[in-house]
Amino acid sequence: MMISKTISRLAVALVGCAALMSCTHNNGDIGIWFGTWHVEEITIDGTVSEAYNAAPYWFFQFQSNVVQVKMSLPDHSFLASVGEWEEKDAHLILTFPDEVYVKQLPPGIDAKRPTAMNIEHKSSKEVVLTFTGTDGHAYRYTLRHWT
Repeated sequence: MMISKTISRLAVALVGCAALMSCTHNNGDIGIWFGTWHVEEITIDGTVSEAYNAAPYWFFQFQSNVVQVKMSLPDHSFLASVGEWEEKDAHLILTFPDEVYVKQLPPGIDAKRPTAMNIEHKSSKEVVLTFTGTDGHAYRYTLRHWT
């Protein structure tokens, strides 16, 4: 029984990897945003979030105008939220128009309203985003390109 579960999980993982590797830049080139970005660090009011550094781990995945925000859990499962994104006037704007597709979001991001993040630094390897959450706290996310 345990071997069967392991084989099933491995098969699902392989199919998922194949699907991700087959992705193209549908609906045009979105520049450096395309692909998966790992959230390396979250600071809240200037202090590194110790809760974040322990686990879970966050990933942002961009394709076309769709963003998937994934929380990776210690047992290697994940919770994914799907929304829309746009870059406008040095801001990354995230919206989650359908709450059915929102499972969990990183601290400071509110699914009920657009989150406009200031793009402090942007390169093909690293992005630094800052914003004030609806809770009044100042957030700083450092993302590193994963794939």
